[in-house]
Amino acid sequence: MRKSTIILIFLLLGVLLFIFTLKKVGIEAVRDAVFMFSFSQLALLLLMLVSAFILMGSFRWRIIMRGIGVPVPKFWKLFLIRLVGFSLSYVTPAALLGGEPARFYLLKSEDEKQNNRLIASIIVDKLMQILSSCFFFFTGVFVLLFYLNLSRLTGIIITTTFLFLIILFLFLIKSIKKVSKEEGFFISMFRVLYLNKIKKIKDMQNRFEQIEREMITFFRQPRIFILKPVLLTFVEVGLILTLFWLIIFFMGSVLTIPRLLVIRSMTDLSAMIPFPASLGTLEITQAFVFETFAMGAHTGVALSLIFRGVSLTLAFIGLIVFGFFHIQGVIDKFGKKILKLMPERK
Repeated sequence: MRKSTIILIFLLLGVLLFIFTLKKVGIEAVRDAVFMFSFSQLALLLLMLVSAFILMGSFRWRIIMRGIGVPVPKFWKLFLIRLVGFSLSYVTPAALLGGEPARFYLLKSEDEKQNNRLIASIIVDKLMQILSSCFFFFTGVFVLLFYLNLSRLTGIIITTTFLFLIILFLFLIKSIKKVSKEEGFFISMFRVLYLNKIKKIKDMQNRFEQIEREMITFFRQPRIFILKPVLLTFVEVGLILTLFWLIIFFMGSVLTIPRLLVIRSMTDLSAMIPFPASLGTLEITQAFVFETFAMGAHTGVALSLIFRGVSLTLAFIGLIVFGFFHIQGVIDKFGKKILKLMPERK
């Protein structure tokens, strides 16, 4: 089955889930909540989204690039490339991934060593983002357990299982870190999973080793240097939580920090399900959360629609920027061919 067919199937499933959620919650109630927002309020929400994902992400990536030794372009270009990466990640089935190849494509050079460093910087940047998402996801799910009306025994079982998974996750991270110091993370995983027996992957092993050496270069920087992108990651999360708080505030309610963490956790959960732009999954998870908060499922759907609308606006802008980058690349290639055809001056 072709990749495009799979994406189309997930898109159709997302549309059906989206329609089902709206009908279940009540279209009129959701519509009334959404139309409460003014243009200035929506503009502020868009600014918050840009500050979180694009601005903070650009600052973080720039620090990582410097630590690895990648030539850092002007900030405005880095900002636009980050915007393109966000846009492509948002519209693909995997909302947390998808834009990284475009980021590499827009900055790659003819120097293979520099390309390896660029790939390493993108991986480290994405690794920090994913680890942050995992941390706040587990935190949000743990908080959600206290809001659910579970029996005492069920609560104990779920909580114990959840804590066990966290301990197991930390144990695996510690084990991988120990192994990676001796052999390298990627190479260790190839060996453990017997992937090094596959010819195509074995041929790529040298490339992975080079990329991994560049990643290690960053983690050997002083701790204060590594702490900077980590802090920017937490600022990014704080801005997203503020964005959710503002959406509900404009609707006439106030959310506490624990509830904001739950909303963020369920947003990440919907992004893990392979529906393009989390279509349907974002609405149904937020409807469930706000029903649990006794704030009405329609409020959760309204929040998801506003968040989706702002995200789509930003993604649309990013796709336009990507188009300009692509056109510029075609013009540059055409110019180089013309120069090759021109006779050399004596």
